[in-house]
Amino acid sequence: MEFNIKKEGNEKYLSVENIKFDECDYHIQMILNNKIKGLLPIKIRNINNEKELLYEVSAMSSLKSIFERRLMKRDELVKFVLAIKQLEDSLREYLLSGDNIKFDMNYIYYKAKQDQYYFCYCPVVVEEYSLQMKSLFNQVLDHVNYNDRDTVSLAYGMQDIASRDDFAVEELLDYAVSSKEKVEPIEIEEEYDYEEEEEEQQKESFFDKIKNLFHKEKKEYDDEDIYIEETGEEFNFETDNLSEEEATVLLTTDAADYILLKSTNRDPMIVVSPDKFPFVIGKSKRSSDYRVSSDVVSRVHARINCELGEFSIEDLNSTNGTFVNDERLKPHEIRRIDKGDTIRLADIEFNVE
Repeated sequence: MEFNIKKEGNEKYLSVENIKFDECDYHIQMILNNKIKGLLPIKIRNINNEKELLYEVSAMSSLKSIFERRLMKRDELVKFVLAIKQLEDSLREYLLSGDNIKFDMNYIYYKAKQDQYYFCYCPVVVEEYSLQMKSLFNQVLDHVNYNDRDTVSLAYGMQDIASRDDFAVEELLDYAVSSKEKVEPIEIEEEYDYEEEEEEQQKESFFDKIKNLFHKEKKEYDDEDIYIEETGEEFNFETDNLSEEEATVLLTTDAADYILLKSTNRDPMIVVSPDKFPFVIGKSKRSSDYRVSSDVVSRVHARINCELGEFSIEDLNSTNGTFVNDERLKPHEIRRIDKGDTIRLADIEFNVE
């Protein structure tokens, strides 16, 4: 399959070529003859006995293009998961499979005027649903703000859930249900602005949608509770029981607090001097505060924190590990560090000064 963007007059399409399928297939007929919520409108074009699928994406932007311009917020992540749950319900209603959805941020679209996500349903199986979810939430990690503790906590928790063999999208909603009640539409610069007649309809609040979904799930499962294993306990940044002064200390760092990381096995020497906290080290230009150019360092490898004058380092589920004094940290484990300690990110060793 080959995906391309095509413009025809005032219309914009996501085109899929070099694909073989039977137009009389039940799944194709369902999509062509029904307006299924959450799926991109589709039409088939035959040229020289070659089939071309055209998905209408006028006045829409792909998630990739939106979050390359800015980073994803917590509320947007919650809204996105709700859209996946609603899509799953629509597919089930029409006996369609999630294996045929292209769960890739390049091919998931958002229409600001309707505040609606749209997904691409392919006539052929793309990949197993669970495998696509793992890949999708790995993509999400590249587009969240690593200076926003709440967003990072939610993103990594969801990625952990999506990576399990027994993953179910209801678990993601259960994990995110404590999010803020009000979720604003995504702010994007529209590439296209066409006049459309929209049917006036009363809309439920975002929070009511979540509550209704959970009410429905509780009935279907005979009030059997769904429990989610808490991961990333270190992200629970609670200040409810602190005085205002103590809470302020936790959220800021005294200018006198400083730390230096100097490499011992790199020429020229790498010197990392965090100027804010939390401070992310990795090879991602977008998501790291300090970029290390190394194939063995993960895109977001580790994070340095400073709270109440004490420094700590946290492994961000790196592939090749974060080590403190030659002891490897578990994923998302936080370890206090002091001057004189040795830190290793994959194969790059630093002295703490």
